Amino acid sequence: MVIAEETKSILQDFDGGGQVVFSKDGKPLDEKMTAKVSEFVWTTVHDAFEYSNKHKDTIPPDRSLFDFFLEKIEETDFSRAEKDACLEACKVWGSYVGDTVERQSLKFFYLEECVDESMVYPALMK
Repeated sequence: MVIAEETKSILQDFDGGGQVVFSKDGKPLDEKMTAKVSEFVWTTVHDAFEYSNKHKDTIPPDRSLFDFFLEKIEETDFSRAEKDACLEACKVWGSYVGDTVERQSLKFFYLEECVDESMVYPALMK
């Protein structure tokens, strides 16, 4: 916080409106796409926690959180660009747990649930 205050950096402006998300090519997503991506990612993370809690005894250890995201994205009517943006955004989750979503086992994902309660947003979100 001290560095953010001294450099007058915004970490999160909860009262100031939406967030800014950049595509992998460095261009900001429009507000509508950003809202859609954010809603998908956080809803799917929540669903993954519930699924992991409920099915932890039967989920194969090699089924990843990213596999879960891939399944959920195919259930949407999103355009290819929206799907790609959602899958790129879900990869940010790895910064919360210290490993990539491709390596995060869905079987043990329920153990990360405490992380969701006190989030620090990554640099790509404002």
